[in-house]
Amino acid sequence: MIAIVDYGMGNRRSVEKALEHVGADPVITADHDAIRAADVRRLPVVEDGKVVGIVSIGDLAVARDERSALADISAAPPNN
Repeated sequence: MIAIVDYGMGNRRSVEKALEHVGADPVITADHDAIRAADVRRLPVVEDGKVVGIVSIGDLAVARDERSALADISAAPPNN
């Protein structure tokens, strides 16, 4: 399942339609269990009603414990 997180603003329907166009079956949701089941890895950062960035699970891992395995992987330079 692909979850589009409904955070109360933004054009979620356009994202949903684009994913459907490439054969995905997305769900727009604010339900925590559905978001967890979809294994969401990135969330928008909203300030004054505008998206100002994206936070990833790796960003949170680095902030929480920079010595964790996930933080180490997330902080590594790209390999491409």
